[in-house]
Amino acid sequence: MKIRMFPLSAYQANCYLLSQGGKAVIVDPGDFSQVIVDILDKENLQVTHILITHVHLDHFYAASAFADLTGAEVYISPEDAHLIREEVDGWKECLYSKPCGPVKYKPFTAGTHDYLGEACEVLPTPGHTPGSLTLHFPARQVAFVGDVIFAGSVGRTDFNGGDSATLMNSIKEIIFKFPEPTTLYTGHGSPTTVGHEKKHNPFVQ
Repeated sequence: MKIRMFPLSAYQANCYLLSQGGKAVIVDPGDFSQVIVDILDKENLQVTHILITHVHLDHFYAASAFADLTGAEVYISPEDAHLIREEVDGWKECLYSKPCGPVKYKPFTAGTHDYLGEACEVLPTPGHTPGSLTLHFPARQVAFVGDVIFAGSVGRTDFNGGDSATLMNSIKEIIFKFPEPTTLYTGHGSPTTVGHEKKHNPFVQ
């Protein structure tokens, strides 16, 4: 599975393009990217899913645009659905030049799913938002954690629905239970590993 990272929008939120066997999955399209479109065209990739780790606009702003372009469905946690209108309406405050319009989506539910022929554990990791989800590919030892944890930091909890105790529980009881070599692909900044964050992240010592 090929993993490509694209920091998008004024917030440099990481959008991920996963591809394998002529198919692709887009994770957290926080803005529209012609570079991604060009890769899809050049490699003749069929997008099968658009997956949103949590409902903050810098992680789903271009979900509808990519859905319209590719025909793929958008998946959002039902636990975050109540945040969509507030986030969509806040496009100016989030430094976008125009609104993204309505978002059609299917429920993104916890459990084991198949993406690109790979088993993916979709795990609730609330705290940053009530419906934050982590996408863990155990055979690959990689996980897409949204804004739950970063290299040397953790997600904010002062937004609507955030809770610091819940966030810490998600990190320690879910993410830190992955094998230590597991690469964490975060919502902002560089990837890190479970082992590194266990030893060096000052927020979770």
